[in-house]
Amino acid sequence: MEAQTRQARREQRRAQEVERPRRRLAGKLLIPALAVGLLAAGTGGYLLLGSAPAARDGGLELTATDVRCGLSKVGRDGSFRSPGGQYCTVTVEVRNHAGEPRRLLDFEQLAFDDAGKSYRPDLVAGQLAEPAGEHQRFLSPIQPGKEVTGRLVYDLPPGAKLTRIMVHESATSAGAALSLS
Repeated sequence: MEAQTRQARREQRRAQEVERPRRRLAGKLLIPALAVGLLAAGTGGYLLLGSAPAARDGGLELTATDVRCGLSKVGRDGSFRSPGGQYCTVTVEVRNHAGEPRRLLDFEQLAFDDAGKSYRPDLVAGQLAEPAGEHQRFLSPIQPGKEVTGRLVYDLPPGAKLTRIMVHESATSAGAALSLS
C-alpha cells in the first residue's frame, strides 16, 4: 500500500513538472569580459550569473547560485582533471529543513542537457573543484537548520547546455527539478 502511495506521489510530481511553465534564471547574464578572462586563463569557460528557484526533496533544499560551462579542466594545488567534452560546474547551496542531520549524496544529483540526456556528476572533478580542505563538504552530515555550499561537476559533450538538475535527498526519494535555464 505504501509503495502504491509513493508511486502515486511520484506520478503527480511528474505531471506537475510537465504542466509547470519553465522558469528562467533571474538576471542570467553572459559577461563577455569575464568569459574572455576565463578563456585567457585556460579554462575555456563561460559564466552564467543569477539565481535559480530552489528545489526541495525531503528535508533538503538546493539552490543553484552559479553555473559555469565550457571548462576545459578543473583542479587545485597542481592536480587537474580534464573532461571528455566540457565541464559544467554548478555551485549549490544546500539547506537542511529536517529535524535531524542529512547528507547530500552528490552522485544522486542527475543533470540534464537541452537534448534531455542525463549525466551523473564527475566525483573526482567535484573534489578537485573545491578549495583545499573543503573538498568533502557533501560527505559530512548537514545539521538541522544549517546550510552548506559546494560544487557539482558534470562532463557534457561540447556545445551541450545544462537545463536542470533532478535533486534527490536519497537514492529512493522522488526527486525535484531544479531549473538552470
